[in-house]
Amino acid sequence: MFDCIVDNAINSCKGCSSAFATVCRINWIGLIFTWSIAPDTSYLLDNGVAIYAMSPYRNYLFSEQVVIPVSINNTDELDDETIIREYAAIINRGFNAKSNLVHLGKRSHEAGGENWEDYVLSARKYSQEKAFEILKKRSNIRGAREEMERTLSARVANSEFYGLNDEGIEQLKQTQKIVLDAIKHPKIHLESVSFIMMIGERNE
Repeated sequence: MFDCIVDNAINSCKGCSSAFATVCRINWIGLIFTWSIAPDTSYLLDNGVAIYAMSPYRNYLFSEQVVIPVSINNTDELDDETIIREYAAIINRGFNAKSNLVHLGKRSHEAGGENWEDYVLSARKYSQEKAFEILKKRSNIRGAREEMERTLSARVANSEFYGLNDEGIEQLKQTQKIVLDAIKHPKIHLESVSFIMMIGERNE
């Protein structure tokens, strides 16, 4: 049963956590946080805008998960890219009877200490802020704004061409503003966290 929990957690299933050690290509100990991002749909509903109004612009929001390592022991001063690459290799190998991955979450193991909870909370906050900056940077807010402007311009041009008094234009402007705000200030979700001891195998 616990093996399944570990396997789910390292594959970033929502709400999962795990602790394990494994022999790999690097020496590193720390926490790996996996975050995802989504538009703030509650903001839309609170402002009377239907969720489907987000549909044309959802692709402008970065949708991939972001993995943030937080080091506890990094004597080799490895960069995040190296750690994440090794973590991905561990995930691809999976957790099975033939793997060299040992879970540390059984009741018989003692873990942490009186400062452990504070450390985890601090690491979580750090990783969340870093993930949020990455997600915002990789989202195409400008593209969403330009697409909205094109939609609005087409609506205005159509109204002027046919000499119509389109009262829905102002409503469209307001809806677009609310949708853009929801994209600019998305919700970030913690999908999983893993405590990992990567034990370097020097003679591969």
